[in-house]
Amino acid sequence: MWHVIRVAGGKEEEALFFMKKVLELDELGRAFIPRVVRKAKYKDGWHERSLPFIPGYIFFETDDPMKLYFELKKVPKRTTLLRMDDEILAVDPGEEEFIKSFFGTEDTVGVSVIHKEGDRVVVDSGPLAGKEAIIKKLWAHKRTALISTEMFGRTMELKVGIEFLTNT
Repeated sequence: MWHVIRVAGGKEEEALFFMKKVLELDELGRAFIPRVVRKAKYKDGWHERSLPFIPGYIFFETDDPMKLYFELKKVPKRTTLLRMDDEILAVDPGEEEFIKSFFGTEDTVGVSVIHKEGDRVVVDSGPLAGKEAIIKKLWAHKRTALISTEMFGRTMELKVGIEFLTNT
């Protein structure tokens, strides 16, 4: 089962580094940060960047969340295992499948190829294929799409990489 560890936004890599240094992660399960490939323009052109797909969260696949909870207390960085009252929450199976539906290889969300037909957005290929309804905004100049979904009990807006094709 997947469980979610909340960390400070932008500090996912640092927190995961400390977790790997302090904890016996192989005994607990698999910790990972879902990544998204987005493009950025600087210097001599467009370059791909790998960023956290869901900022502020580290995912942990384990069958023993209580052991994980107590082990996290050893981590010097502030980390919080998602829970309600005294119950440690697992990622909802529907949410887990939704996240996995974006993955290509190695827990990474690739770039989607899209074009517009009038006011309608059409996804030609990539992780957004068939998910046009969740696209809320496009930034063609940044090659980024904003998607919106319910996750972890709240509405989350996530950014994914796009390659924008113009109509011919």
